[in-house]
Amino acid sequence: MANELQHRHTDTAATLYFTLRKPNGAAPQWNGSDFEAVTAANWGNYDIAMTEGTGNYLYSGSLPAVADNMVAGWYHAEVYEQAGASPAIDDTRVATYFGYWDGTTFRFWGADALQWGGASLPSIPAAAPTAEQVRAEIDSNSTQLAAILEDTARIDAAFETVP
Repeated sequence: MANELQHRHTDTAATLYFTLRKPNGAAPQWNGSDFEAVTAANWGNYDIAMTEGTGNYLYSGSLPAVADNMVAGWYHAEVYEQAGASPAIDDTRVATYFGYWDGTTFRFWGADALQWGGASLPSIPAAAPTAEQVRAEIDSNSTQLAAILEDTARIDAAFETVP
């Protein structure tokens, strides 16, 4: 695959690149062949070029193949706008994306990515009842409701007489 990461930018004809890093660990930054601890001197090894479509502000770049030291997993893809002639550690970061890279698709954080990444999803609760359903339930239980209200009134009256 190619161009798995896409970014809509505010300018056309900008020089954008992204870096790829693990969410944690001692050597989180991808340098083109392996992961290493970030150093300013090596910043030029971390950039992955992005290209713009025909003046449409949409930039895209390709993630590295899953092989050798690049494994399927969760990654931060951080998009930078290059200010000088080459990538530098003080370039402006314009976006950060987090997702699961499986070697074919970069799935942004969300339910589908969680499932691909092997995480279990909590069950989603049923939708809240509508007002009509609540009214129907109250009407069907009016006898119980009347008894509860009567008991509540009796308890309130008893507390009022306590010295």
